[in-house]
Amino acid sequence: MYAVQNGKAENLASLLSDIFSGKTGATAPLPALAPGMRPATIQSPPTPGQPGQAAQPASAAPVQPPGRTSFEGDGTTVSKDVRVIADKDNNALVILASPTDYDKIESAIRKLDVVPRQVLIEVLIAEVTLTDDLQYGIDWFINARSGLSMGGSGRPEPNVTRGTLNLGGLPSTPTGVVPAFAGLQLINTLGGDVRGVLNALGRDSRLKIVSSPTLMVIDNQKATIQVGKKVPTLSSTQTGVNTGSGVISNINYLETGVLLTVTPRVNAGGRITLEINQEVSDASKTDSSTIDSPTISRRQAQSMVTTQSGETLVFGGLIQTQRSFGTSGIPILSKIPIIGGAFGSQTFNETKTELVLLITPKLIADTAHARDALEEVRRKMPALESVMPKAVVFPPAVKPGPVAPNPPPAANAKPNPPVPGAAPLLTPVPVVPPAVSPPAAPAATPAPGR
Repeated sequence: MYAVQNGKAENLASLLSDIFSGKTGATAPLPALAPGMRPATIQSPPTPGQPGQAAQPASAAPVQPPGRTSFEGDGTTVSKDVRVIADKDNNALVILASPTDYDKIESAIRKLDVVPRQVLIEVLIAEVTLTDDLQYGIDWFINARSGLSMGGSGRPEPNVTRGTLNLGGLPSTPTGVVPAFAGLQLINTLGGDVRGVLNALGRDSRLKIVSSPTLMVIDNQKATIQVGKKVPTLSSTQTGVNTGSGVISNINYLETGVLLTVTPRVNAGGRITLEINQEVSDASKTDSSTIDSPTISRRQAQSMVTTQSGETLVFGGLIQTQRSFGTSGIPILSKIPIIGGAFGSQTFNETKTELVLLITPKLIADTAHARDALEEVRRKMPALESVMPKAVVFPPAVKPGPVAPNPPPAANAKPNPPVPGAAPLLTPVPVVPPAVSPPAAPAATPAPGR
């Protein structure tokens, strides 16, 4: 039995079964002739002087012993009776094989069961919306006299022209109360009657949205993070057929907010390839229809990019500008630039939206990189610093050095007295000095001349 350390037992069992069963990839189809064509053989002419040269047979592939199969590209062989069973409860592999085959299989498992690399993905979503609105115009009560004319009474009566240019700023009667207006409002009266109302309003707004989701994921695995709300939307309504009363409404809930789905792949050189699907959506009150359902604003980007660990790249961006101009009032005259506001109302609107998506992948290869990532998140979120666990730094291992000798005892030190009834710790052993052999006598030197 082999206890899997870093992966799933069922995945390793499936992979090992494919390796040891001798399965190979799909072979390429053989070339076929076109309809109506006959096969032909193209052969080089024989070399002069070598007639009847026999063709060299193709080298035969090495034949495996019966009952054996081989590692593709490794050359090692195992028995066909080998079985690899996955134990999901214990995350282990049960291997039925001979000791020799087990050693070969275990060697392959150790190369596959390695610690997976992790990738910390940081995404920055910044959106700025600038809005500039201007609306101005004059509403009039028209009451003009243009001379005298014979009336129904048989005597001259004054000609009076009455009317209104009302765009919402006049009361119902000249003596009524002028409606309130959120802006500059000038009212002209004559004898207590309202004659004209000037309304002018300018709006300038700036909306800034910054979202920064962070996600940790294992190499070659899919991860998703979503922060938002479920917004109810009206999908259909049905009125009772028999009674004619009662309404049945079908409500669907749509996910809104920030949704990030990413799959990283890390190569041997540390370069990271990312499959990203980023979506930012929000709900607002609808102004394009009479349906009692919100309008969902959605910004989505999906792509595949590659970069080095720690590098920031622009994943997507958007710059949108909308301008509109509208008039209401006396035809033709109200469309004159600037002064047309004296004959009606003019409205200017400009909206500019800027959106950018930045992504930064960081390879987390060991514990030190994980601690650095935690400290960086702690710096970015000072309000949550107190609830975040602090990184534990283990002291470096101390290498054993040479042992210092014990100092010699002092000259006047006295040995401790023995404890009564206690056995001595060490039995004294008499020390016998080594025997010293006498020096050998020098050899006699012969006398000269003999």
